[in-house]
Amino acid sequence: MGTSWKEQEVSEAFNQYNDMLENILGYEVILDMVRNDKTITKILDFGCGPGKVCAKLASSNENYRIIAVDQSENMLSIAKNIEVYQIFNIN
Repeated sequence: MGTSWKEQEVSEAFNQYNDMLENILGYEVILDMVRNDKTITKILDFGCGPGKVCAKLASSNENYRIIAVDQSENMLSIAKNIEVYQIFNIN
């Protein structure tokens, strides 16, 4: 059967685990590269999960146009509740 990211319990558990995963994979290095490249204004986060990467980018530059996509409605629901999305009106 496997893991279904569409299940609420799985989505919430991943949201908790996601911070550690980002640190292990070195996301900060990639985020710094994006932030330092002033030609980047449009960002697509395909498989955004709980939206933490988009939130970090959005809070660093209010001019970014960010599209976050995920097949899991539960993940998108978690992402939409991140405060930065409400501040910058990112949907």
